[in-house]
Amino acid sequence: RGEPIIRLSDVVPEGQQRFLHDRYILDRALSILYGDGATAKSSLALRWAIAVGIEHGPVLYLDWEDDAATHAERLMAICTGLRIDSSEPEIYYQRRAARLADSVREVRRLIAEKGIVLVIVDSLGMAAGDPNNHDLMIESVRACRALGVAVLAIHHLPKNSTDKSKPFGSVYASNEARLTWLVEKEQE
Repeated sequence: RGEPIIRLSDVVPEGQQRFLHDRYILDRALSILYGDGATAKSSLALRWAIAVGIEHGPVLYLDWEDDAATHAERLMAICTGLRIDSSEPEIYYQRRAARLADSVREVRRLIAEKGIVLVIVDSLGMAAGDPNNHDLMIESVRACRALGVAVLAIHHLPKNSTDKSKPFGSVYASNEARLTWLVEKEQE
């Protein structure tokens, strides 16, 4: 079901779109951070979560790939480098196994209970179940939209890809996102 019908000429534009962090994460929309493995995508997402947590409110980190101890260690390291207390940004973590599309009601309840303003999905392919399956990916990006808050999804590139213009799998991930950011590592 959709939202109530409105007459478009009656809508008053809000001005500039609201960003949660330095034009990297758009409020109430899907943003994707993607790249090869081992490019620190999860650490960068956590760094942005710290900024959003301090500036705007609580963040929920939904993780299909790692564990709480790994992210807690990263959180403490980043906060130490920023010279802030790691308890200052309100960041909640949940290890996930079920597909995001099957968990929307439960995640929306967590969002409401904690006042979440940003959900991080790590990673979108794992949250979908199969990043190559168009139907599952459509369900997953619809689930992101149904959360009603900003979503930053971490995604991957195909192995040995020379074309880095789009994330791995179904085109629906990059087409649905309002912002996509490619992360590349550089060796000196």
